[in-house]
Amino acid sequence: MPFDATQSPYRFGLGNKTFLNFGKQARGLSKKLFPLSTGLEIIEDLETKWQPIDSPANMNMVHIDFTGGGNGELPTFQFRSKKSIGQACRITRHALKQLGLQIQQKGLNRNVNPYQLTEALCIQDEDYRKIMTVAWSKMLDACDKTMLFRSKVIDGVRTITSIQSENYAPIRDSLLLKSLTDRGLHVAGMTVSSLSSNYRLVEQPTQIKVGTPVDMLDIHNSDGGQRSLMVFQKMFELICTNGMGRETTNSEFVNRHFGDRQVIVERFMQAVNGFEKGHNEFLEIYNKARQTEIDDLWTVMEHRMGNSTGYTKSHIENASVAFNSNLIASDKGTAGHVLDSLTLSAQAEKSPFARHQLEMKATSFVEHLLFDLENKKELIPVELLTI
Repeated sequence: MPFDATQSPYRFGLGNKTFLNFGKQARGLSKKLFPLSTGLEIIEDLETKWQPIDSPANMNMVHIDFTGGGNGELPTFQFRSKKSIGQACRITRHALKQLGLQIQQKGLNRNVNPYQLTEALCIQDEDYRKIMTVAWSKMLDACDKTMLFRSKVIDGVRTITSIQSENYAPIRDSLLLKSLTDRGLHVAGMTVSSLSSNYRLVEQPTQIKVGTPVDMLDIHNSDGGQRSLMVFQKMFELICTNGMGRETTNSEFVNRHFGDRQVIVERFMQAVNGFEKGHNEFLEIYNKARQTEIDDLWTVMEHRMGNSTGYTKSHIENASVAFNSNLIASDKGTAGHVLDSLTLSAQAEKSPFARHQLEMKATSFVEHLLFDLENKKELIPVELLTI
């Protein structure tokens, strides 16, 4: 009979933990938005509780005990040398996966990570955990490489959350937010986990009306080495959390966590100062789209997506789900409905950059649709229309 992992109390490292998740509360309620200064206080308090430590160390000093010291339900992490043994910490699944890539044996495909086999064995019984503890000890001992071990206190216990190159430049969220506090911004969304964070900041919240786009900064930072520092200038609609803009605007900044962190923050500020605000061209297109009714809207939209460069089958499926969402701001059956659906469907993308690109592409898609209507061109072949 196959082993049933669901019956085992053993956990192969801590999963990703969400500490803050604010955004849905603000949908349709401008009074729920709060000043960035308040958001900064929340983040600084959280970072203080974490007591973050970045420790450069050689891989051969690391010891992973998959038995959790013989009586635990989680693996433990320690630094060890001939003269001392460090504090036993917890470790996340993300950090274990990163560690597995570093000790991967020569000649193996990068997709063959010791992490997968180790997890499959460790969840079965204590004997396998002892065996894999010895195996990893041997592989780590042979790995003469300095890495940056990042940790924070989670639920009262010091936890290794990620393992980066020694040249990795950690940038605290508080440092980024502090650089923006003189702009009169308010928080429309704030999500912070053990791996990454996202902030959506808007101006003049008292002027926000449901369904009316306003300027927004969309900031993404990674505490776990998953992605670069990113910031996008977008449009924010109170009825939902995604932004909109045009492909032609100077609206994005991406920088790896590498080098001098102060220089990176300065680049971040220069990019934000250089962003084009207002998006008057976009608003002109969007307002026009909201007033333009189209028959057989989904049939038209599906056909044109299928014949447009850059849209995949998955994109069309996600757009279909968004098309029927109650978060659509525009009237049903209008070109604005198309634009709302495409930008909402972009939230299915895991990468903030890919999401941003789809949001930008949505505007061009609708712009071409309106152009064909004005010039009395056929939107789709007549035989495809509902009879």
